[in-house]
Amino acid sequence: MSDEEKRQQFKFICKVVFLCVIWYSVSSAANIVGKTLLNDFPYPMTVTMVQLLSVCIYLPPILRIWNVPMPEHISWNYYAHMIFPLALGKFITSVSAHISIWKVPVSYAHTGWCVHNIHCIH
Repeated sequence: MSDEEKRQQFKFICKVVFLCVIWYSVSSAANIVGKTLLNDFPYPMTVTMVQLLSVCIYLPPILRIWNVPMPEHISWNYYAHMIFPLALGKFITSVSAHISIWKVPVSYAHTGWCVHNIHCIH
């Protein structure tokens, strides 16, 4: 492996590690803010919709900054059979997690995000 290839590989690894740290930090902050918000504003479905909408708004610029290639054409059939069921599952698990966070008076780290993580694995 040449020095240039090693440098590219190291750069890629640093990018992935940085992305994981940012994802974990944002997720932890969102859990804390969500718990605090749900104590004062007990509408978990609204909180979920705002959270998912913010992902839709902020993700495209971030993907452009990171030079993630855009997909080619995606058919409506693919949307109907793959994207929509996954999105619906994400919505249901997020609402369930927010209800758990809202109802269970325990620490932020031990609330209902286990359901969310199961959805991410699938």
